Amino acid sequence: MIACPECHQSNPADNRFCQYCGFSLLIACPHCDTEVSLQEKQCSACGGWLTPTLLALVLDGDAESFVGAEYLDTQERYLLSPQPEQKEQILVGLGVLDKLPDELSYLEQVLEQEAESLQKLAATDKEGLANPMLWLQMGLPAIARHYLSLQDTSDGFPLLQDAWMSADHQIIVLENRTHLTHLTEYLEGQPSVYEQVLQWMFQMAKMWRELAPIHCCQTLLRLDNLYIDEDDNIVVQKLIEDDPERTSALSELTSLWQILFELIGQEEYGTLNSILDQTKSQAITTASALLQALKGLAGDTDATTIIHPPELTIPEVDDWENRPEFQDDDPEESVVDDDATTQSLDSLKYSSEVDELPTVVLPMHLLNLEDAGLSDIGTQRDHNEDYFGIRTYVEKQENLLGKQLQGRGLYIVCDGMGGHAAGEVASALSVETLQTYFKKHWQDSLPDEDTIKEAIWKTNQTVYDINLKNARSGSGRMGTTLVMVLVQNNRAAIAHVGDSRIYRISRKWNLEQLTVDHEVGQREIQKGVEPEIAYARPDAYQLTQAIGPRDNNFVIPDVTYIDINEDSLFLLCSDGLSDNELLEQSWEKCLLPLLSSRANLDEGVKELIELANEHNGHDNITAVLVRVKVRPNLGIEIV
Repeated sequence: MIACPECHQSNPADNRFCQYCGFSLLIACPHCDTEVSLQEKQCSACGGWLTPTLLALVLDGDAESFVGAEYLDTQERYLLSPQPEQKEQILVGLGVLDKLPDELSYLEQVLEQEAESLQKLAATDKEGLANPMLWLQMGLPAIARHYLSLQDTSDGFPLLQDAWMSADHQIIVLENRTHLTHLTEYLEGQPSVYEQVLQWMFQMAKMWRELAPIHCCQTLLRLDNLYIDEDDNIVVQKLIEDDPERTSALSELTSLWQILFELIGQEEYGTLNSILDQTKSQAITTASALLQALKGLAGDTDATTIIHPPELTIPEVDDWENRPEFQDDDPEESVVDDDATTQSLDSLKYSSEVDELPTVVLPMHLLNLEDAGLSDIGTQRDHNEDYFGIRTYVEKQENLLGKQLQGRGLYIVCDGMGGHAAGEVASALSVETLQTYFKKHWQDSLPDEDTIKEAIWKTNQTVYDINLKNARSGSGRMGTTLVMVLVQNNRAAIAHVGDSRIYRISRKWNLEQLTVDHEVGQREIQKGVEPEIAYARPDAYQLTQAIGPRDNNFVIPDVTYIDINEDSLFLLCSDGLSDNELLEQSWEKCLLPLLSSRANLDEGVKELIELANEHNGHDNITAVLVRVKVRPNLGIEIV
């Protein structure tokens, strides 16, 4: 699928024009003028690369000195893009292509060499990590420490890919965001975006909370540094340090928000007036208090009430946990733990002391629902006993005020067993039985737990009856594992029987296994046996339950519900993919990038199959990906 750069809708990969808005999905190769699909990185005709994948910033020295050069570095790793014609483009940054993406960057090499000393420093002197001289002594631009400290906090900040110093230059290499739309350009093309602007305000307040301790608030105060990504989120192109002689005030951020409203032709801010006024008068002085006030606009508190920090009532932790419309975000704390010696370099962070107010996320609504699935025989089996099913229904309503989506999807993966031709019968029959059941019993809301269990028991009985009819017994009985996800808007139900798995990938939770294998080893662990002892048993990986071999008295499906409060990628897979902790070792490279709407799920699932065949391959491999995009359900009418 290709995401249209104009309306962000998904299109089939072979489309030349967007089927929704008619925008061209082709670009001209800058080297030979051949028309090439937007999703391609290299021209099929001449082999030239189409757009710079990274952005190099020259911090100290003259960027114009690179005009006419072929490479950014003396090691000839970073190939410079065709040079821009205007000086202003050079000042933005230099587009580069990393010719050695699988090798350690210079930055990674330095951090690896200094790992032991950095970890000791993190354990004994947290403030020492923030000392710019430390980074200069390692041969790295001092601002690199800020990028690293923000690496895992928000998608709004660009990822640092590399950094180094030479005799004449200090250079950092970032993910390239210059292809995105400037915030001001985006606003000029929108007739009305009140709710969207309120969402951006919430995002920027959270980003300010991260930027204030490292004195980089100017990052958010420069309109030319603010972009809109493919998911309509606020992102910044680069970090901009504050004037060392002047601290940026929170009131400057809210003044910027007023400018945004003026850009869309709205000079009256309605219920936002109280928040803007309080920030100007310094009644609200911290990002957390500002987030609390913005959260009130979602309907939880009276948004017109003047909030003064000394009198601000903060709910007890238990109160926050029990309120269904909100969930706690990561607490504000020093970004280097006392336990930092056990952390990887990727997680080394630092921060000054900041106020401690529980962070919440706004109630969500569905923005987009996409999926892809694929099954493969593997490298050692002679037939495929896996089977999967995908059924998705999306209803879209769109007008000048925005887009509203109602969606639901049923996603199933089964790993069959029971001898030649039997396993695939059990897995295919199970998928078809479940799809038929939910077509009748899934109406306007997500099915309850009893309904889901009834569907699984009906499926088990169907397969079991065939076993009885054919007089199958013991290991001759066919059966299958089952994992199933039911998605309705921003809620999901998770159900499983056996050892196939469901994972969730998100920015906040990283990789999270949502199912526990129904096998002897896990059963023993749940009884209190140490994992090493439990899995030393010869029958540790033997299934304790499956669909089909035994009657319903022996099938106890696990069913859980989750609220999807942030963009999430669900992976349903058979053990041909999950064996040997393959996903735990490679999820950051093969799954995390698929959270982006720009990522092609069909290509992503193909790469997962290839990965499994390369590292496992002993079994059939099946994967189903479900990408759920959500946004704050503000429901605010600004008058």
